[in-house]
Amino acid sequence: MNYRHFKDFGAYAKNISELIWNYITHRDLFPHNAKLAIQPDINEVIIENPDECRNCDFYELRNFISITEQGGLIPNEAAIRILANRYYPATM
Repeated sequence: MNYRHFKDFGAYAKNISELIWNYITHRDLFPHNAKLAIQPDINEVIIENPDECRNCDFYELRNFISITEQGGLIPNEAAIRILANRYYPATM
């Protein structure tokens, strides 16, 4: 499996946010029961059917999506940063 090494917390959080944007934009390309999956050993983040990902921590995608005042969907940056901090602690 190919995976990325993130240079810092910001890059890791941005990767998750971009993945959520991709899900919002192309939802029909993902399995209907997809969840946000993180492989803790390598900090790889994917959107996958839970049956297809072993040794992953799973999260409901709806927890990382917000609705704008106009009704549009956007990544919930606060929730993404909290999640990212669990796997890639921010350094102050």
